[in-house]
Amino acid sequence: MNNKILVIFDQEEDYAIRLSEYLRKKGNMPFQIQVFTKKEILQRFNKKYKIDILMIAEASFFQEANEIKALCKVLLTDRGKCEMEGFSAVRKYQSSDKIWKEIIRLCGVESSLLFSERKKTNIIGIYTPIGRCLQTSFALLLGQMLAKKKNVLYLNFEPFAGYGRFIKSNGKEELTNLMYFISNAKDKFFPQFQSSIRSVNGMDYIPPAYSFIDLSIITAEQWIMLIDIIITECSYDYLILDLSDNLQGLLQILENCDNVYTITRDDGISMAKINQYEKLVSETEYCGIIEKTKRFRFPEFRNIPFEMEQLPFCELAKYVKSIIKEDLDEQLSEV
Repeated sequence: MNNKILVIFDQEEDYAIRLSEYLRKKGNMPFQIQVFTKKEILQRFNKKYKIDILMIAEASFFQEANEIKALCKVLLTDRGKCEMEGFSAVRKYQSSDKIWKEIIRLCGVESSLLFSERKKTNIIGIYTPIGRCLQTSFALLLGQMLAKKKNVLYLNFEPFAGYGRFIKSNGKEELTNLMYFISNAKDKFFPQFQSSIRSVNGMDYIPPAYSFIDLSIITAEQWIMLIDIIITECSYDYLILDLSDNLQGLLQILENCDNVYTITRDDGISMAKINQYEKLVSETEYCGIIEKTKRFRFPEFRNIPFEMEQLPFCELAKYVKSIIKEDLDEQLSEV
């Protein structure tokens, strides 16, 4: 083995393989990547080969791991904290791209390796703790505007999104049914994903959950896995997440976003809710969400069409265009 060696040890084999596949697809990857699920095999490998980067899942950690020699040791943890001497902590359940960036930072890998030959998917999160503020209309309109020049996928996470607005049949190609394949039939995920996609004015979307009960039981880890698969395996320039309080792992998802939009209103109750939300976030490990959030409010509009395809022609459209042009000007200069 002439290349440097990066080792992933995790008894959760599906996770380890998915992470290794992502890393192998990166451009200019200087490592030979080895995956292990049994500690005895890893120990035998370490006796024969020099390991440069060792990544071990916290749930799979074993005492003898302290004796494994590696230039950089990383513990993949649930919360990004580590008390193991000699190990640095990286949160396990975030996108593979963010995990790799943390590895680069912690282990001193060449910064040029941040860039993959694959296109980067920009994740836009849209969330506000106040209701009836045009969040979904804004998200749908934003997606359709970006879709004029870019490949866009829109996902809605509301407990009651108005299912009939998104799907005209009684089919089961909706978000929570798709999630079944991530956990139980990964080999069938992509055919199901493709059959679930609908399109409006060039923007792809997957119909939202019909049942808020089904939506609420999906774990944060499953949502992060879905997002990770989309940004690493699908050819989208933008992934738009129309988020809600009903979601497990809401803050984890927002942390994985590149841009966050929060709609506000001027009345006292709305401002109190916004302040409570921002104070809560600032007191958590996800405080970085606030830094990448843009807050804005809309004036009152007389008529907002119910039909998604009519949104680009309503008076809301010009306000949305001014918002995205200001924030994402370099990326959207041709939109």
